[in-house]
Amino acid sequence: MVKKTSSNIKAPVKSVSNIGALEAARDKGKQDHLLSQRTVEGYNRYVLRGKEFLEALIASKKAELETERSLSDEDRTKQHEELQELSKAFDPSPNTQSVRALELYITEKCFSQGCGGNTASGIHDGFKKLWDKIDRYRGEYHIDEDTLRISGSPANAPSVGELCRSVVNRDKGKDVARNHAEAILNSETSTIGNRHYKRNCEGPDPYHILHDEVYLVNRKGWIRQSGNTSAATGRMYEVYDQKDTPAIDMRFHVQR
Repeated sequence: MVKKTSSNIKAPVKSVSNIGALEAARDKGKQDHLLSQRTVEGYNRYVLRGKEFLEALIASKKAELETERSLSDEDRTKQHEELQELSKAFDPSPNTQSVRALELYITEKCFSQGCGGNTASGIHDGFKKLWDKIDRYRGEYHIDEDTLRISGSPANAPSVGELCRSVVNRDKGKDVARNHAEAILNSETSTIGNRHYKRNCEGPDPYHILHDEVYLVNRKGWIRQSGNTSAATGRMYEVYDQKDTPAIDMRFHVQR
């Protein structure tokens, strides 16, 4: 009789989850932990605001069409059909108007309202996440010109990328202008004291615009550059707000 040993006794098979349960756990794990909750909430806000923007934009265009008398019935019908397609542009399954709608939303926020590159990036990433939920709409964007079938994400369309880079480049230009202005201000005003600078002066009739006055005397290089000694008597400057160009708004920078 053969004696049983631990080496020839088969261990019981450990039970495992079924495929469906594992796939569900996989999807939930990515949903819960791929991005932080704060990031997800931020993306969701961009998408929600985008849908609100699109709804308002379409309502405005429809009202415009109602009062436009020069359109033919054919053109009016065509534009209404286009608006119907546009109204679904931010659905989880994108359509032929999704790229256009995304560009309009980024343009509204970043060029009309003056938001910066972070907003453009947030909008892009928020909608990319929305469309990434369906495998077909991941990756490089492509639309078949014959069938109008879409693959890849509209957020990855080249024109959307160019628009986002335009916002970033605009912001870089502002940074350069601001840094240059601050360098000039630091150079020319670093030795200005209260005796040189008078705040909130009232301008002449008829507008009485508030401004500051700065009085500079014998600044370095003035006599040499002007070729005469009259420059040593000093110069008085009126400094007004430049709210349209805050990067070079001397009144703002001196007072802050």
